[in-house]
Amino acid sequence: MQPEQGDADFALVLHPRFWGWGRQIFNKIRDQAFNEMGLKSITILFPPSRPNSKAIYRLGFVEDGQLVVDGEAFMRFRLKAEGGGKATGGIHERVDNRYP
Repeated sequence: MQPEQGDADFALVLHPRFWGWGRQIFNKIRDQAFNEMGLKSITILFPPSRPNSKAIYRLGFVEDGQLVVDGEAFMRFRLKAEGGGKATGGIHERVDNRYP
């Protein structure tokens, strides 16, 4: 988890030896984020060049617009703590931190 534009952004890169552990790792981090840290939501950023986001939807994330970070565009997905982890969010929000 890292701060990104006021959100708690989740990123996970696994060594091939640990492939298949992603869901367990994510569940632990999600529980800690919502229950121990009291976060209201967590986000995941994907570059548009990465078309396969099926796993993100299976985890309960929904598309939540686009975000531009240092001139690079990302698709943002959000998971909210309310409603048992069901995410809701507006689509098509654009944020560009190159301009204050």
